[in-house]
Amino acid sequence: MMDERDLIVIYSKKQHYLGVSIMKKYVILVIIGLLILFPSVVVKNIPFSFETQPTRVSAAKTWDEIDNFIYQLQNFTVEELAEAPADLAIIDYSFDGTSAKELTKDQVSQIQTSSYKKKVISYMSIGEAEDYRYYWNESWYTNPPEWLDAENPDWEGNYKVKYWYPEWQRIIFGTNNSYLDKIIAAGFDGVYLDIIDAYQYYEDKGYDFARAEMINFVLKIAEYARNKTNNPDWGIFPQNAEELTENDTYLQTITGLGRENVYIYPVTPTPQRRDASSREQIEQHLDRIVSARKLVLVVEYTNDSDDIRYVYESAAEKGYLAYVTVLDLNQITLYYTTVLEEKSTFFDFRSVLLAVVIISGLGFMFRNKNKKREH
Repeated sequence: MMDERDLIVIYSKKQHYLGVSIMKKYVILVIIGLLILFPSVVVKNIPFSFETQPTRVSAAKTWDEIDNFIYQLQNFTVEELAEAPADLAIIDYSFDGTSAKELTKDQVSQIQTSSYKKKVISYMSIGEAEDYRYYWNESWYTNPPEWLDAENPDWEGNYKVKYWYPEWQRIIFGTNNSYLDKIIAAGFDGVYLDIIDAYQYYEDKGYDFARAEMINFVLKIAEYARNKTNNPDWGIFPQNAEELTENDTYLQTITGLGRENVYIYPVTPTPQRRDASSREQIEQHLDRIVSARKLVLVVEYTNDSDDIRYVYESAAEKGYLAYVTVLDLNQITLYYTTVLEEKSTFFDFRSVLLAVVIISGLGFMFRNKNKKREH
């Protein structure tokens, strides 16, 4: 028979084992809670470009301080652009491409100096002529000048140009009525040069000098603009044709480079991710640009949430700035803000869950200690 002392020993052992069991459960619960929380901490600490939403500052950032950008060429208003939380805005110099709707210097200044200070650069196509621009002559439809070439089958009203012709280059810069001069007069911080890859079109037609002529054209634009503005940092951003940066003078002259479709092909009905081989080939050039301390602006066209996250994550890992938008470039898309808010909410939910687990575990421990004191 067991006496009272034996029963006390047995009860104490049971209490000990019960305490150890509760402690193990508590430790397990805390570990589970940490595992739940940990992924959100890892995700939140990744330096995505879409997380670096700019704050309201007293002055626009320098080129190498820019963390993000927006890109809209149609259907924009000064007020929306001014209040967009971005360090850089790429827009058209005109509300509709015509001289009648050109932005005034005051309007450009309003975008630059709003509560979200930003640099503003203007789109300008130098490899194609556009029939809705102020410089277009109606007679060109039937009697085109020697430098005006075939219409782009993918973009109605856009015509290839032999960009090395002095007549075309005078349309682009050099007089008060030239395209670039209008952009400078309106107070833009730089220019975003499109259809640089037109040189490939002419190389395919046997013009061996086409690549060198495009490089020279961009260099002349940069020199002219910086002399006229008396600003050696006036922005020069070619779009695409990143392989031209193999020319060191070209690379050192540009402020940065925009590149479309690094990660996503905007095919219909569903955009497709670019295969690794072609993506890496592009990235080799973009990496060289980043190493030269120049901006790389990646522009992608998709509305798929997984692809959007893939673009921003991939670009951030390489040191590029990304912007995902619509192909018509007729709206401001701020996916980086949306994703940040989603992650912050998820992070808060997991934090609350971990807190509940810890408090519950502590409750078990204290209740167990009180029972031991009672006995």
